[in-house]
Amino acid sequence: MSIDSNVRELLSSIPRNVAIEAAAKTRALEEVLEAIRAGIGIIGENYLQEAEELIPLIDERVRWHFIGTLQGGKIRRIVSLFDMIETVGSLKHAELIDK
Repeated sequence: MSIDSNVRELLSSIPRNVAIEAAAKTRALEEVLEAIRAGIGIIGENYLQEAEELIPLIDERVRWHFIGTLQGGKIRRIVSLFDMIETVGSLKHAELIDK
């Protein structure tokens, strides 16, 4: 089954008020685009470096969520690139995000 058909089947089987987030971790650009065009509106990414390469290549309007492990030295870049950070493992990191 293709990504397109999987996404469409999933979206048709859940309530409209439920949001689905697709993890882009190690996926090719074409696979991420196929998921977005099938109706995915939130993309989760584990790795900052992959996101920095992928996000500029995608014209479609989607929300980007960081779902990886935070590293203190990268928090500023993560905050500027992502719409949401879902993984905050310490108060220190939360305070850095808040700055």
